Amino acid sequence: MSEIDSDPAASGLARLDAIRLRLVESIETEPVVELASGAVRRATTAMCALGDVDCSTMDAAELRGWLESVEELRRSIEATAVAAAGAVDRRNPFRGQGFFSAKT
Repeated sequence: MSEIDSDPAASGLARLDAIRLRLVESIETEPVVELASGAVRRATTAMCALGDVDCSTMDAAELRGWLESVEELRRSIEATAVAAAGAVDRRNPFRGQGFFSAKT
């Protein structure tokens, strides 16, 4: 396991760096829909790569670290979905189909 994985402060700093990078990247002039589409394509490619990992060859410590990373990604994706659901509730893009919130 790397030093960053075992040190909560370093892990927090890594997260802050990732947020800062996203904020800096958001200043770009590329339309948001293109940024979102590109992010989804890259995430899909990454998820396919994760699916190809043969975790049966990992020892217990490696498997634990890998699974913790996968769980962190899952939670990040879930948070993104929750944020998108909030946008659905505000903008009602599916009203024409009879859906009035992200819950219905």
